[in-house]
Amino acid sequence: MTLHGAGGDAGELVALCGAARPDFALRAAQAARPRNPMASGSALCPGYEGFVWFRIQEDGLPDPATFEDSRRQVEAFLRDTLDRVGALGPVPLVVVARGQAVELARAAASELREAVAGIFEVTDGSEPTEAARLAGFCDAILGGTEARRGRVHATRATLAALIAWALFSVPGARATSSGPQPGLSGAPEIGGVPAEMTCNSCHATYPLNPDTLGKVELLGLPDAYAPGRRYTLTFRISHPDVAITRWGFQVTAIQKTNGQGAGEFVVTDPQNTQRVGGLAHREYVEHTLPGTAMGKPGGTSWNFDWVAPARDVGEIVFFGAGNASNMDGSKEGDRIYNPTPAPLATLRGAP
Repeated sequence: MTLHGAGGDAGELVALCGAARPDFALRAAQAARPRNPMASGSALCPGYEGFVWFRIQEDGLPDPATFEDSRRQVEAFLRDTLDRVGALGPVPLVVVARGQAVELARAAASELREAVAGIFEVTDGSEPTEAARLAGFCDAILGGTEARRGRVHATRATLAALIAWALFSVPGARATSSGPQPGLSGAPEIGGVPAEMTCNSCHATYPLNPDTLGKVELLGLPDAYAPGRRYTLTFRISHPDVAITRWGFQVTAIQKTNGQGAGEFVVTDPQNTQRVGGLAHREYVEHTLPGTAMGKPGGTSWNFDWVAPARDVGEIVFFGAGNASNMDGSKEGDRIYNPTPAPLATLRGAP
């Protein structure tokens, strides 16, 4: 069965995937399905209570029991898909998700990081630009060259599976509380790699850096890195407004010469931080759902490690942003701080 919920169905995402990459094999979710009754009628479908992947508690957090139940379903479906295509050799698996399914995709894929090439978050499947955005996302994963695309077309059924998880956003569901999607560090165009957006693209009540009170810092880096050396870093955000009591962040490291990712982030506090992959071999370290420090005024910080590249690659720049949230359970009223186009830090090559 195609997966649907909250007044929608999987058809929209199936059509989106087909329009974006008709040369990819497509598998819409059948084994996994949302099965937790909504507490009240869906605004998208009045009079029909419908189902959600997981319930939202009064404190705004996912209900642990229903979240874990659905996470197990999604992980099992991912593993089944990988088993089905595994005999054909390594394939890039792209997950296309919407609404609550985004959080579940991230949670399930955390156990399968080597197999899942990327998670694409759908914002409006009916927009023509969404198909172009998905196509570009897939192209970047495959390398983006015409020759590579030719090989993909020649082996249509073996190169990739696009999983369409269609659950439309419902009141109380927040797709980024468990961590932003990759590519929101605000890094400018570097080496032909396109500029990244910032978290302000969603949290848009205020302009970027709306006041001088909010501060973001990346601490623990030397002036020059030693190839292969591991450094313990801290990202810190602060704001004196007592109404701000929830926090988030994302950081990435980039080679200044070509825009490719630099080094490797190591998660040392998995309860509060996570690592996700993005385009141009970039890695991102960011908050988890428990890592948003709900109810904490003044600011917070996150610790993680970074391993420098094995060889001298020249200057490395770190970009990133912090979110100072009012904890009202929506994307409204939050303030994003990011020094872009300036980096958070710049490291010289090995002396």
